[in-house]
Amino acid sequence: MRKFIVFLVISSILVFSFKTGFCAAKSVPDAYTKIAGNANLSLYFNPKSYTLEIEDMRNGYVWKSVVDDKVYDMKNINRTWQNRMNSLFIVNYVSFNEKNLAIKKAYSAGNQAAISYNNIDNGIRLNYEFKNIKIKISFEIKLDKDFLVVNIPMDGIEESDINGIVSVELMPFLGAADSKVDGYILCPDGSGSLMKYKNVYERPEKLNEYKWYIYSPEDVSINDKNTADAENENTKRAMLPVYGVKNGDNAFLAIADKGEENTCMNVSPEGYTVNLNRASFEFTYRHFFEVMLSNITINGTNMAKVPEATKVDKKIINQTHEVRYAFLEGNDANYSGMANAYRDYLISNNALKKAISDKKIHVAIDFLMGIKEKRLIFNKYVVMTSFKQAKEILEKLSNKGIKNIQVKLDGWAKGGYGYYPVNWPPERSLGGKKGFDLLSEYVKNNDMKIFLSANFEDALSKSRGFSKRKDVIFDGAKMPVTNESKDSFLLSPYVAYNKFKNFIGNMSDQNSNGIALDRIGELIYHDYNTKNPSTRSDTEEKWKAMMELASKQNGGVALNGGNLYTLKYADRLYDIPVESSHSYISDEDVPFYQMVVHGMIPYSSEPGNLFYDSTEQKLKWIEYGCMPYFQFTYKKSRELKYTDYNKLFTSYYNDWINTAADIYDEFNGKLSSIWDEYMIGHDKVDDNLYRVRYGNGTTVYINYNESDKTFDGYKIKAKDYLVIEKGGIVK
Repeated sequence: MRKFIVFLVISSILVFSFKTGFCAAKSVPDAYTKIAGNANLSLYFNPKSYTLEIEDMRNGYVWKSVVDDKVYDMKNINRTWQNRMNSLFIVNYVSFNEKNLAIKKAYSAGNQAAISYNNIDNGIRLNYEFKNIKIKISFEIKLDKDFLVVNIPMDGIEESDINGIVSVELMPFLGAADSKVDGYILCPDGSGSLMKYKNVYERPEKLNEYKWYIYSPEDVSINDKNTADAENENTKRAMLPVYGVKNGDNAFLAIADKGEENTCMNVSPEGYTVNLNRASFEFTYRHFFEVMLSNITINGTNMAKVPEATKVDKKIINQTHEVRYAFLEGNDANYSGMANAYRDYLISNNALKKAISDKKIHVAIDFLMGIKEKRLIFNKYVVMTSFKQAKEILEKLSNKGIKNIQVKLDGWAKGGYGYYPVNWPPERSLGGKKGFDLLSEYVKNNDMKIFLSANFEDALSKSRGFSKRKDVIFDGAKMPVTNESKDSFLLSPYVAYNKFKNFIGNMSDQNSNGIALDRIGELIYHDYNTKNPSTRSDTEEKWKAMMELASKQNGGVALNGGNLYTLKYADRLYDIPVESSHSYISDEDVPFYQMVVHGMIPYSSEPGNLFYDSTEQKLKWIEYGCMPYFQFTYKKSRELKYTDYNKLFTSYYNDWINTAADIYDEFNGKLSSIWDEYMIGHDKVDDNLYRVRYGNGTTVYINYNESDKTFDGYKIKAKDYLVIEKGGIVK
């Protein structure tokens, strides 16, 4: 009887272990050889298939770099897709001598390449030679502490003048899983979103692959609303170069560590050709562009049979790419664990600034100063808030107890809002330099902060001060990138930097005031201008130089968009999204971006005075850890009716000053203890009920429901929140 009980116990343990992915025995096939290992990870290599497996030594779970028969029925798919699913990487290339420049694929599997390998410290170097297309490429794969690191060194790529690499997809099926697995893919879409495996049948059929371009899409265009970087349903922008995969109680976070500015993230939902959810990085080595074949037009119609042709860069982008994979298990195998791992990684690499140094929650106030109203003959300059009036509003806010104010001035320069690039000194109609100095002195003496909004990416014809032939970016056809009206351009990164440097020099007596750099935190681009050509990498370096200059010579820098390269310099971030783009594969929005940044840099989302439901907006600020934010004018917003800023439909400060004061008092009364703390946990615990945990032990419950909810033994009132500090203290 005792033996029978022992047998049942052992059997139960084995069954439980199998279901949870734990296995005491070696779970890596014998065909694989261990080539590196540490306390947490072991790296295995198959010298016959040239594939990898990574074992998490904490629980025995194995991550497969390719798809095998244990994961998918390979017999029912064609040879091309078998090669694709068995490939460690895929090379996308073009033949230069073909007119249509169709992208072709070379797979690392399927005997398409001659392969050699040699051991390196803690890993292996794989060398592939595709003799039929005369392309060579090498990979270095190793363990570095608790990361798997995959590197494609630039000196490991060789091409001929016949074929050229366009892009490389890295491990496109690492961690691929179907809807039977309890898991999701974390997409860096806006604040962050989850594509849940189980929701496959709730999506439209035959969805295509989705792409998130790191920082901004590679194709730059400008529409007649003076806006670049338009997105479509399947092409998005990611502020952070990461994605995550969760399979049951195991997960990994992929970090594009080098060459991320020329990288995109691909996500394919189950049902896109094969029934597997998968994600991967794709590295760009060449750009495509369009050229006009004829400029002969009759009645506005181009007379060429094919008016445009697609061309590709002859020169490869000379850049090393590297990806780090952080593996998580147990309670950390979720998007919160991914955010914590990424934050720690950024801090350890000095890539995330600690800008918050107190326990007082600040409030952000933007003032729209001046703007021009279009008229038939002469445009009218509309003063919405003079410098004197801005000072008056700040005094009234201070009298109501609001002391920690971060002020951003929009439309303060000559011409007002919408005139780019900006120039010093301030607009005379607003009070000129004298009026600005009085405002600046008041702000400085009252422990507030001013950021002067400045845009050095956009260049509008009405602003003058730049050359449309020398100072703007060009496309591959050597034509200026512009809109249909041909009055809006983008400055060359070199020109933008020099103009900003002159701007900083002209306001050398304003060292206590900060600069709010519009646009550089959300858009990078390449430039074919023959005078000063610029790659996306060059552009990013110029933006970094501008931020560095602003940080050193002025009183800090505020930035919009929040791309990774801004986080080393930012004293404030604005226009940070608190939702995703709501694509077909976005099943749930999460504050992944905010979890990475919270406690380090203050950030704001939408103005509280422009939201349709002020209660909903307040709860969203609390859930996502945003600073309170309002956009004010001294005059009533009806004055903007005939301007380009008529979206500011309710901005009269007197209508909102009491609301701002109440929220400031409420936030500092209940939430000040978490202002400088890491947001370490976020989860949806019920319909429209969320729980957020912080590093100091504080937990915040947010209830968006119309009725009260109870969770963890606490009652959270309808359309309200509850703060529980460490030790169960209710705020």
